[in-house]
Amino acid sequence: PISNTIKFLKQGKIIGIKGIGGFHIACDASNYETVAELRRRKHRPDKPFAVMCSRAKISEIVQISNEQIQLLKSPSAPILILPKKHKNERIAENVAPKNPNLGVFFPYAPYHYQIIGKDLPFLVMTSGNISDEPLADDEKKLENLCDYYLTHNRAILNRSDDSVILPAKSANIIIRRSRGFVPRPLKLPFFSVPTIGCGAELKLTFAISKQDNLFLSPYLGNSGNKETLDFYLETLEKYQKWFRIKPEVAACDLQPDFFTTGIAENFGLPLFRIQHHFAHIAAIMAEHNISEPVIGIAYDGTGYGTDEAIWGGEIFVCDYSDFTRVFHLNYMPLPGGDAAIRHPIRIAFSYLQKSGINSDFLKNISDKEKSIIQKQLEKNFNVFQTSSMGRLFDCIAALLGLFPRITFEAQSAMALEFLCANESLSDCESYPFEIKDKIIDITPLIKGVVSDIQKHKNHKTIAKKFHKTVIDFTWKAVRKTAKIYGLRKVVLGGGVMQNRIILDGLADILKRDNFSVFVPRQLPPNDGSISAGQVAIANHKIG
Repeated sequence: PISNTIKFLKQGKIIGIKGIGGFHIACDASNYETVAELRRRKHRPDKPFAVMCSRAKISEIVQISNEQIQLLKSPSAPILILPKKHKNERIAENVAPKNPNLGVFFPYAPYHYQIIGKDLPFLVMTSGNISDEPLADDEKKLENLCDYYLTHNRAILNRSDDSVILPAKSANIIIRRSRGFVPRPLKLPFFSVPTIGCGAELKLTFAISKQDNLFLSPYLGNSGNKETLDFYLETLEKYQKWFRIKPEVAACDLQPDFFTTGIAENFGLPLFRIQHHFAHIAAIMAEHNISEPVIGIAYDGTGYGTDEAIWGGEIFVCDYSDFTRVFHLNYMPLPGGDAAIRHPIRIAFSYLQKSGINSDFLKNISDKEKSIIQKQLEKNFNVFQTSSMGRLFDCIAALLGLFPRITFEAQSAMALEFLCANESLSDCESYPFEIKDKIIDITPLIKGVVSDIQKHKNHKTIAKKFHKTVIDFTWKAVRKTAKIYGLRKVVLGGGVMQNRIILDGLADILKRDNFSVFVPRQLPPNDGSISAGQVAIANHKIG
């Protein structure tokens, strides 16, 4: 079977490989046509694939340190996202298109070592699933994806995807906490009533607690379909059995439409509905054993606010019992909700309209589409108000023409970061902004970006100035908050903290200003940690 697998991979075939915790779908990472076919079958046109390679060959494809090699060799054996080697011809360009980084990992099972070798040193090894659905536990579920299968006769009893880590100056950022990390518990800074935190909906996890232990599930999926729901309930049943936990309290997101909210309601337990960004901050507080109030910065794409708007550019003062929303980005219109998120050019047009800026220069959007959105804005039809930092990144990226339409989450924001990755911000100025009352007004920033575009400034310069501005207005808002509340501990959370320029830039400037800065190290900054924060808050609300 192994020799045939190698033969078929070298012929450009796509192979489903059954492991202990799920399937990988494998192909030759140097074969452009095969990678393109895999993308077609998985309905994954742009999102990067990870590459498995031998320890002897890894330095040929990525820039890697000895410390990072040790992390790849560790028992958790994660995927590490590392800078590509320049002029690398060993990996097909469409493995991680328009991306300066590449996810890499070492063989960690005996059959991996038998397949990876001199004749086949680099393999795309991607999750055995349809994009955003749970891992398959049976090859029949992959019949439209694979040409052949390398399988065995043991049942997959506990599905667990590969963990993903992004090294940064401030911390190794856990993007996906799964195989190798779960079900290892986190120690809580308090004694817990048996509680379940049901999580959000994207980057889905649940968390259950017992005494001072918090057990976080693996990554369960990225959508609310039936397959994800079934996998969620199946994994929850296993956790309750393994750790002998019968929850007495439940917690869920404030968003009433999440399917996890429905799950929480069906338990029939005392239920606490926790604001999304409050949970982000509480998770990191619990990880770092912080019990006193902190200044919490929660920057992400979407979270249901107490005023029913979409939050995401938030600066709080909070402990586990409550939060105060001290500052936030000014509200901007989001026409069509998720439809606009998939088409960032619509966000850009809407933000220009709100800011009173002429949109004639805007590319990648027709006059007809502008007219439709304009009428939608005028009638306030299916228009949501948002303070989201993630949507601001989408707006700026679309103004620069990077991705008028995206095919995976945060694609345009990543492109904006990549424009100025590894660039120093010390030599650039910020765009103007205004902090007044509780509002960080981004209108002057947007006007400054448009002015630079019309002056034909290069995109790298604009991206650098934008990132510098976000860091500067956040720092100044934190200083104002500290002056009012007398706090010096700052927690950084939310999916935008996966942007290394923002995370490291904020950590550096705040530390230089004598703040104590706490970043996620054992938990993801994204929605994968929401369930942990829900557990922490619920326990303090019950007293």
